Amino acid sequence: MSRHFTWFGPPLFIKRDNGGNLNHWAVNDLLEENMVIPINSPFNTPSYNGAIEHSQGELKGWLRKWEDTATSKRELALQVDNAAHALNHRPRRSLSGRNACRSYFCADRLRYTRRQRKEVYNWIRDLAVDISARSGKNEICPTAWRVSARKWMEKHRLIIIQ
Repeated sequence: MSRHFTWFGPPLFIKRDNGGNLNHWAVNDLLEENMVIPINSPFNTPSYNGAIEHSQGELKGWLRKWEDTATSKRELALQVDNAAHALNHRPRRSLSGRNACRSYFCADRLRYTRRQRKEVYNWIRDLAVDISARSGKNEICPTAWRVSARKWMEKHRLIIIQ
């Protein structure tokens, strides 16, 4: 992940499930160092990660077509790279017919400075503290964090909830 942040720049948010591999202290340290705001899925709610689950299904489907042709781990790794490349260049209705690669690397991509990232984090944290306190909790609860992050994204028109 660190290599990807250096190469592509860190995202502002990262959505993750509750698996130990993604909620590990090393991952949390890396996210904090790069000022990436994590949003964890609610427990036992795979539909929350619907797009991610769908993408994993697409990748697995692509690989199933070619699984018999890999004769080594190296060839399998190349197949994974090819599958990811092909899927990132597939036009998507959710991207108005553009593909993920073009959307990610386009000139109008949002980029946040460290100071801006800190402001976003503080805004979300302050609202999450307020929500948690109103519900009688002394610590920020995961639901309050998700709601606060969603509110910030809605406010800045990064997402639309219908």
